[in-house]
Amino acid sequence: LAQACGGKLQDCRVGRMQFGVLVPQQRASILVTLEYAGLEKVQLAGVERQLSRIDMKIADQPDWILYLDSDLKLLRINIPSEKTEIVRE
Repeated sequence: LAQACGGKLQDCRVGRMQFGVLVPQQRASILVTLEYAGLEKVQLAGVERQLSRIDMKIADQPDWILYLDSDLKLLRINIPSEKTEIVRE
């Protein structure tokens, strides 16, 4: 995704992209769909930051929301249907 956007998600207008992913624990491959959803204000450690949002869809699995900073560093993963949030410190 970053390669398709030239390293700058803020300027990116790429639609949905699909990738094949290997899942070693299940000894299977799955299809993952990523879509850039724009910039979003997010609270991290009590500080509001503007992060790039990537929506990730996996067949037969809950949807994930990935938040990346301007350096494309993954800072937060949110899985709303599972009420799960993972924050990088």
